Amino acid sequence: MSSARCSTRLQAKAVISTCVHGDQAKSANDNTRSHLLDLPRELRDLIFQLAVVPNPAVIERRGHCLDWEVENLKLAEACIRDYAALSLVCGQVRAEVLTCFFEEVTFCAWIDPSTTFPFQRMTKVMKHVRHFVFCRYIDNSGGDGGDCPVAVLDVVLKAGTLRTHVTARPSSVASPKNMIKAMYLGTGALGPGDEDGQRSAEADVEPTLQVLRSNLGKEKYFTRKDVYALWEGVCSAW
Repeated sequence: MSSARCSTRLQAKAVISTCVHGDQAKSANDNTRSHLLDLPRELRDLIFQLAVVPNPAVIERRGHCLDWEVENLKLAEACIRDYAALSLVCGQVRAEVLTCFFEEVTFCAWIDPSTTFPFQRMTKVMKHVRHFVFCRYIDNSGGDGGDCPVAVLDVVLKAGTLRTHVTARPSSVASPKNMIKAMYLGTGALGPGDEDGQRSAEADVEPTLQVLRSNLGKEKYFTRKDVYALWEGVCSAW
């Protein structure tokens, strides 16, 4: 973990500690409310982001796409612990921290039809999530992928607008780990693509994305049903 990142996180924690627990020098009769809740919402959101959003802000539900460095893994775990601790302060802080954490973090999953739905335990918070990433070899036969293309589906829901993007590369050029790292962690390169493979991957998954666009309707947030249907659709398409 870089010294700058440590310093930033320590500063954020100091602000939160001071705001939540109050000034210890105040008299016992001083019942003023938390200074944290007196701050504008925009400033509170910045404080919460420093405290609970990992950097890089990517969390994988299963360890197939990312071989995290020890420091990155520890940072992500620390942020999750901070999120859990802050959510116990009071109802208002919990609601704001929950929104901040799940809206800012990208949730990545390896698509494998032989396993259970990777976001099963996120049902209650699904509507707060704004960014999902699915990765899979385009081959239903399983195995190690061989020369099958690797495809990444990026799904973002921001301000009521759904944006989707498919990235495909031959497995001889890029592995799932290398693709995710290049696209979301800023390390390495994607390598040259194949136009036919790219078009094929986009066409195969488009019917599933059309269903997702239709199901979102007026609510404009993800439900477990939406994400589960997307996961199943990608399993079938790729």
